[in-house]
Amino acid sequence: MTNNNSFIDICMATYNGEKYLEQQLDSILEQTYKNFKINIIDDKSTDNTVEILKDYKIRFPNKIFYEVNGNNIGFVKNFEKLLKKSTKDYIALSDQDDIWVKEKLTIEMNKLLESEEYNKPILVHSDLEMIYDDKKDCKNSFFKYRGISFSDSQSLSWLISHGGVMGNTILMNRKLRDLALPFPEKLIYHDYWLPIIATIYGKCVTIEKPLVLYRIHDSNTSNSVDTIRSVKKKKLPFCNQDKEYTLRHLLDKYELDKNNRQIIKAFVGYLENSTYWFYQIYDIIRYNLVRKNIIYRTKLFGKIFIRSLFKGNM
Repeated sequence: MTNNNSFIDICMATYNGEKYLEQQLDSILEQTYKNFKINIIDDKSTDNTVEILKDYKIRFPNKIFYEVNGNNIGFVKNFEKLLKKSTKDYIALSDQDDIWVKEKLTIEMNKLLESEEYNKPILVHSDLEMIYDDKKDCKNSFFKYRGISFSDSQSLSWLISHGGVMGNTILMNRKLRDLALPFPEKLIYHDYWLPIIATIYGKCVTIEKPLVLYRIHDSNTSNSVDTIRSVKKKKLPFCNQDKEYTLRHLLDKYELDKNNRQIIKAFVGYLENSTYWFYQIYDIIRYNLVRKNIIYRTKLFGKIFIRSLFKGNM
């Protein structure tokens, strides 16, 4: 049973979200788990978002708390600001345009309390059902769509390369917040950073059940309608995503055990093409940094070799 005395700060970043914001707020307010408040920072919207927040604050004065940034700082900095302001032991992250399953917080809190260890960070996240603007089903499992392997998704190798943890499903404890702040400079996605820290120093727990209806539309920051409906092939996976800046911050600023440091350095070497091509291939195999499919790996290794020829890195 859930400990209903465990209070949750729900952190929501908004920006020009008038189209779907009310549906998301309603789905949170209708949660079976009731011991929470919603902290919202609006990133200086130019539409009717703030008016909607004012209305909800009047209707739910003990649940809704919001402020408006003086300048637009971007969603990653906005979430960092929300986390810094959070005062509770448990924190959930929310986007402005999704719909939460009514039992989301209950299920996640049960799993967190069941798995949490004293003074260690923990992050719980779930699968998502993907829907288009009109609520029509797009994909019934984000994990299946992205090819996430549950046996691999708990490993550091998987998280630093593939990722797969979506911020709009995250519930975490205060220890994780404390370890993860401040965010690295040039961090592109906060939900790339948080599960990495949780995995290195504590736990990252996956719930396979979809607990969020993840809305896909033209304004999505990571998965838009165009990227869902089309398949784009990159020359080399994970490159040109600026992940190396985040991982360099981890190597420079955090205490890491030998194995984790080696895994991170190996992936950075591949991203930056800063090691010999045969070392990159060796490390990919050794640490399982990409999918294990033989055809996929053979093609990738060929591209790594060709890249080394043009870079003069042999």
